[in-house]
Amino acid sequence: MQQGIKAFNEGNYSLATELLEADLRENPYSRPSYIFLAAAYLHREFPILAENTAENGYEIFGNEAGFLWLKAEALLQQKKPEKAAEIYSNLDKHYNTLSFTESLDIDRNKIQQRWIEAELAVSGIAYNRGNLEKALESVNVVLRLAPEHEAALKNRLFLYSEFEEWEKVVELADDALKILGNDKQLIGIKASAHYHLDELDRLLDEYEKLYRKNPDDIDTAITYAEILYANQKGGDAEDVFITLLEKYPDNKRVYREFAKLQERRLYINAKISVLEAMIEQFPGDKEAYRDLTETLESQEEWEKAREYYRKWMELADEKKQIHQSIARTYINEKKMKHAEAYLYELMNDFPDEPGIKKDLAAVLQELEKWEESIEILEALEDAWLLSLSGVRLGNAYFETDDTEAAKNVLEQLLELGLEEPEAYLILSKIYQDTDDDQSLVKAEKAILNSIDFISGRQADIEERMDHQGLAGVSQTDADDIEYYNEITENTLKFLSAAFERDDVENSLQKLLEVHEEASPLRYSLAEFYAEDNQFKASKKILTELLSDFPSHFDSHYLLGRVHEQMGDFPEAAISYERALGLEPDSEQVYRGIIRSYMEMGKVDELADRFKRRYEVNTNNDVLKEHLIEVLHRANRFEEAGEIADQ
Repeated sequence: MQQGIKAFNEGNYSLATELLEADLRENPYSRPSYIFLAAAYLHREFPILAENTAENGYEIFGNEAGFLWLKAEALLQQKKPEKAAEIYSNLDKHYNTLSFTESLDIDRNKIQQRWIEAELAVSGIAYNRGNLEKALESVNVVLRLAPEHEAALKNRLFLYSEFEEWEKVVELADDALKILGNDKQLIGIKASAHYHLDELDRLLDEYEKLYRKNPDDIDTAITYAEILYANQKGGDAEDVFITLLEKYPDNKRVYREFAKLQERRLYINAKISVLEAMIEQFPGDKEAYRDLTETLESQEEWEKAREYYRKWMELADEKKQIHQSIARTYINEKKMKHAEAYLYELMNDFPDEPGIKKDLAAVLQELEKWEESIEILEALEDAWLLSLSGVRLGNAYFETDDTEAAKNVLEQLLELGLEEPEAYLILSKIYQDTDDDQSLVKAEKAILNSIDFISGRQADIEERMDHQGLAGVSQTDADDIEYYNEITENTLKFLSAAFERDDVENSLQKLLEVHEEASPLRYSLAEFYAEDNQFKASKKILTELLSDFPSHFDSHYLLGRVHEQMGDFPEAAISYERALGLEPDSEQVYRGIIRSYMEMGKVDELADRFKRRYEVNTNNDVLKEHLIEVLHRANRFEEAGEIADQ
């Protein structure tokens, strides 16, 4: 035990884990071993093992509240802040009657700080799910604990803005300004509230006077521009920055704030121009290169991004990371052959860099060079990095029909607490031939874990956007969410193809009990019922789903199909029209609209509607094609010919 604790205190958490696990096998009632083992798992980011160990320890040693602390920390790592917040709340409430192992260094302030972090995360998740009341409730908890908490004060304002309680927003903004001082973001929120209350002149006039009085004052000018933007006068705000740059061409802050303004206006190309001008003025500014390359990548301007990465490299002392970023632009651009060649060169230049090998293995798998990817992954000396790439290694074994090796690698990953959905999906396919029950369980876990990840990431994105705007979102966020959505969809397809319909329905129902808000699951169950001719059940699910997610294209389209099958063609047309509003060039939606109007005997009416739309947007070739078709069906051949000749 002592050796394990010593290893823990020295930061050797891997050795500490090994020694403390051995001690508990010999002495299952060693409280210090339980404490330090759970803490070591946390440091190694094995949150499920940490949670289980802490929970077992608390069951044995109920008087040791440190186990509850460790369990809460493990829940936070698992993106389960609501459960963690409950534990921190109880620890705070009963603090004076609890005992903590001294080595954990836990005091009431530390508990409250973590409780605050958990409640902020709960608020973000609730906001992302549209539960604004719950989001506000958690923010208010934070403000009871820390009345001057900057993020909570601002989040409360954002939420009251969502409720459109503008007078309350003004009141709370004034209170927050007394605490936080002349904060530009708060002033902007207050200005927006005045705008909605038709009191635009109250704040805007105040800052316009300040600006006119002190046009050379950078702080006043930037704040004035922020207020203009908040009141939907982005063009005027841009003029303020242009004037500032004419006066202060050597001021980096003006460039940075101007770039942020263009980003908030969603004028990304304008932001790029500002950053390019900044680099021309300050060719050694590495932060400008970082912002510019990230922005170019967000616009998928890969070649231009590489151009600036290479310029940035001329300034950088550490070039390896920039090389890797260049390689990833090829990957994101789907130029896998280029990426492969570039990464092989990098591997020769940096033979000890495991991250390059990891990226190369991923590219090789995209090129279906499974044997080469196995060779690269097996050569990784960094065991922790190999564990992160273990899914790829398991997948490569699976693709080369070495299912036993794939199974061993993937099961080991899961035992380490790495709950990777793709590992569960591959294992589900492996078990399909030998154990239907295990296969089904693994498929369900793949879906649940994917949805957990997506929910957690989306909540995190919302929180970052609240504080940083679009700058808080990276291409990695989008790529990760797309990846886990694909895992969910692929697993659902596998379930439908591999199992009996009753088993699939039971699985979907069971998964919905855990994640009733998950749109992919709800949609899949609706689709399942539609295919089984249970149209009323499908319609009910889709109606509820669209109430929560009104922009879900697939649900609008499927609901149109369901209405068609039920013979309700007016409702089918409405659903298809809503789907068309989300994807205006969808061929399948146009087909549905035309079928519905034909069944209603209203082809002439549809022709007139399409014609009015086309007169507004004559560049829409998809609309033109279907307008001509509908005119033909309405026997209006002369009009169809005129449209065709345009």
